[in-house]
Amino acid sequence: MFPESPLTYVRLGSLLAKQGDFNAAIAALGQSVEHDPHAGQTDLGPALELAEQGRTQEALARFRACFDVASELGGAQMELATTLARRREDAETLARLRHQIARDPDSEAPYLALAELLRRQGKFREADRYDAQSVQACLRTVEKMIARGRELAELGRLDEAIEHFQAAIEQSGGCASAYAHLADVLARQGDKDGAIEHYRSALQLDPQCETAQAALARLAP
Repeated sequence: MFPESPLTYVRLGSLLAKQGDFNAAIAALGQSVEHDPHAGQTDLGPALELAEQGRTQEALARFRACFDVASELGGAQMELATTLARRREDAETLARLRHQIARDPDSEAPYLALAELLRRQGKFREADRYDAQSVQACLRTVEKMIARGRELAELGRLDEAIEHFQAAIEQSGGCASAYAHLADVLARQGDKDGAIEHYRSALQLDPQCETAQAALARLAP
C-alpha cells in the first residue's frame, strides 16, 4: 500500500505516464489532488475531466490556474500534468503517422517522422524498424519513378523521362539503373558527353551494369 501522500501519487503517475498508461496516470494525479492540503482552495475537477477527455491544452490551462501555489507538490503536479499532455499529443501524432503509412505505404516521410518520435520516447528498437521500412519505401518510390520514366521514353516524351530519372537519382541518393536509363535518353538526344558521364556514374555504383558497359564500349572505345 502506498502512504496517503500527494507526492507519492504524483510520482506513481509519472511512472505510469512513462509506461504509456495515460488513464491510470490521470487517476494518480486525481488522487494526489484529493490528498493535497491546498486542494480545497482550488477547482481541479474540471481540469481532470478535460485531461480524461484528451483536451490537453484546456486541461493545462486549468491546471496552471490551480497550481499557482509555489510548493514542491504544486510543481510536481504541474510537471505530471504537462507530461500527460505531451504524451497524449505524442500518442495522437503516432496514430496519425501510422494512418498515413496505411494510406500510402510507399511514402518515406511518415516512416522517418515515426522513427524520430519513437526514438525520442526511448523506443530505439521500434524506431530502427521504422527506419528500415523507410528505406524500403524509398526504394519502391524510386522503382516507380524509373518505370514511369521508361514509359515516357518509349512514348518519345524524352524531357519528361529525364525529369523522372533525375528525380529517382535524387530520391535514392544514387541509383545505377536510374543513371543508365538517363544516359540512354541523353544518347537519344545526341548528348554524347552527358550520356558517357552518366553511364560512368552507373558503373561506379554497379560495376556489373551490362547496359552501361555496352554503351561505353560503343561511345567511348
